[in-house]
Amino acid sequence: MKKTLRWVFLGSNGIRAGWRLAIFVGLLVVANFVVKFALNAAHVHPPKPTAFASPMQALPEAVGLLFIVLATWVMSRIERRPMGVYGLPLRGVLRSRVWLGFGWGFAAISLVVLAQWAFHGYAITGLATTGTTLVLALLAWTAGFVLVALVEEYLVRGYAQYTLASGIGFWPAGVVLSLAFAALHLQNGGESATGIINAALFALVMVLALRVTGTLWLAVGIHAGWDWGESFVYNVPDSGISIEHPLLRSSIHGPAWITGGSAGPEATVFTVLALLALGALLWWRFPYPTRTDSERALRPLASVSK
Repeated sequence: MKKTLRWVFLGSNGIRAGWRLAIFVGLLVVANFVVKFALNAAHVHPPKPTAFASPMQALPEAVGLLFIVLATWVMSRIERRPMGVYGLPLRGVLRSRVWLGFGWGFAAISLVVLAQWAFHGYAITGLATTGTTLVLALLAWTAGFVLVALVEEYLVRGYAQYTLASGIGFWPAGVVLSLAFAALHLQNGGESATGIINAALFALVMVLALRVTGTLWLAVGIHAGWDWGESFVYNVPDSGISIEHPLLRSSIHGPAWITGGSAGPEATVFTVLALLALGALLWWRFPYPTRTDSERALRPLASVSK
């Protein structure tokens, strides 16, 4: 019996990957429950995601990131590994590829919107925000979307990706977690089936970015630049969600295959093409390991220090 229990819970690398991942998720669930209970007891209600970007708007995302970091830190102590192996090494962060990724993400969504405009599905009618309000919105939404990208990338492709990959392999783990990432978008009221599929494809491209660079910094930048351009600059729905005080006043019209309907550009065929192009750019820009050298792609994650 003792040997059976040991086999169930322990493998050659200590606690099995599935149990480690379950502990990680459990830590996040408990932390979320405690905070919600405390806020309800204090009659405090966080701002809605669609509210005007402000320091208060960034607070829920910052708290969410703190939970993920703390849960990851606890797991790193249990596993006796440095935090940096889970995708976001702090050393050299200012020299990381996060801003390169931001530019790539913004360029990719710009190509999608340009295609919509070419097919008469998108039009700019003027500026939506000006003056001091525009400056504040620019700063707040830039910080907000970077935070959103950090939260979503570190949640799905940080500890979870590293740990699940140790159990079933890098790409099988990437596929499973990409499907989970797409499933998270089901809670967005304006989302569509095509948008969910494209969210999964987007996640796979982010997995590729992790694989070819060894960290999540490029993926964080791409994610933030995409969302920032979609919501703040071009003022189109992002998975069914629109923000207040964007840069441009715009309108969308035409069939859903051009506009994406209520889900926005992410539910169009143009997004599929843009993501495929982005994946090709990643493959071309960074040496992609062959099948026989697959472990080499994970070496940057395993060799980085805190």
